[in-house]
Order: sequence, then structure tokens, then C-alpha cells
Amino acid sequence: MKKALKVFLIFLGIQAISGIVLQVLGLQENALAAGRGLFAASLAIVALLWLCRLAGRESAWQPCSSWKSHEVGVALLAVFGVIFGMSLLTEPFNLNDLGMEARLNAMRSDPLCVLAICVVGPLTEEVVFRDGILRHLVAGGMKPWVAVAVSAALFGVIHIDPAQMVPAIVGGIALGALFIRTGNLSLCLPAHIFNNSLAIGLMYVPGSADWTKSWSLTAHIAAGLPLLIAGFGLVWWLTSKPCRKEC
Repeated sequence: MKKALKVFLIFLGIQAISGIVLQVLGLQENALAAGRGLFAASLAIVALLWLCRLAGRESAWQPCSSWKSHEVGVALLAVFGVIFGMSLLTEPFNLNDLGMEARLNAMRSDPLCVLAICVVGPLTEEVVFRDGILRHLVAGGMKPWVAVAVSAALFGVIHIDPAQMVPAIVGGIALGALFIRTGNLSLCLPAHIFNNSLAIGLMYVPGSADWTKSWSLTAHIAAGLPLLIAGFGLVWWLTSKPCRKEC
């Protein structure tokens, strides 16, 4: 439990330092500077956790050490269904994104920012919230699904803006369940990278950000709910399969 708290505090501490540096330099409103700051802070978090042996080592809890290659594809579809489905269900409520969409639009023109959002950011979040917090909570005696819920809640809270928070919590449950399947990041990390890369990729398609905004509430439910159910169905299929223990 203490190790999970240390992981979370390291994450928050380095993020806070990054924010303070941007503020001192007067760059807190500069989207490109924020994206590059995210890149540097993410690398610093991962490096420190690895050096402190709080993450990135052989998992202390590895219920299933073997998996088949096609499970990666299933994991990608599962997380896409869960997060995109939940996003469709919350979109009619016009939750405040605190300017995140505008910042992402500005960042997508910078290769380093894109790398931070699509690869380095997901890697850091998986190292922190799955390989760090979730693993240590279970190793400390917490029931796996309770630990998944706790790590998912923390994962949602750090996204700050309400528009991302709810999908992030629900997506965090799916990603945590994938970690349960393998005891490592072999399924949840590719799924997280795919989700973020798809979101950024769609921003290059004209009108893609607005094509669902004109839908009625019924249309959002009709499209979002089946995707959410299908996504969690795939998560359940992956996590309920019998595991073959390796010697």
C-alpha cells in the first residue's frame, strides 16, 4: 500500500514541478510548451520509478504469464469500445473540457508533442497506474477488482477536466482488467497507445470533431451503449480465459 502511495506522489510531484517551471517561464498558456513539458515530465517519472524499483521490474503479482498474440488485437478493440462508447454517452451533457481540445489541436502540429500524447504519455500512465499503483495494491493484499477500481479512479482524477474524467475512469477499469490478465503491460500498453493515437489521428480529419455533436440523445445512446457493452464483453472474455502458468 505504501509503495502505491509513493508511486502516486512521485507522479504528482514531478507533474507539479513541471507546471511550476512553465509558470515561472510564463509558458503555462503555451500549448506547445505544455506538450514538451509533458514529454520531459513523463520520461522523468518513468526513470525515477524504475530507479527506485517501484515499477518496471518483474511483477510481484503475475496471475497469467502467457497469452496469445491475437489477444493484443482483442485488447485494442475492447479499450476502443469502452472509451469511445463512454465518450458518446457523455457527449450530450456538454461536460467542460477546460480547453483541452483546443490545446490538443495546437499540439498536433509538433512531432514531440504528438509523441508525448500518443506514446510517452500512455507509457508513463501505464507504468504509474497499472504496473505501479495497481500491482502494489494487490501485492499489499487488496482484492484485484477493488485495486482495479481504485487505480481507475485515480487515473480518472488526474485527467482533471470533466469531459475526459468519466471516460478515463471507465477506460481505466478496462486497462486494469487487462493488466490482471497478464500481470504486465503487454495488453494494456498497446491498447492505451492505440486509443490515444486514434484520437490524435482523427483530429487530422476535417470535421471529425463535430460529426457526432449534432446527434440526438437517442442516437448517442444507440451508438454508445452497444460499443461500451461490447468493449467490456471483450474485456470479460480476455480476463475469464483460463491461464496457463509457465514454469
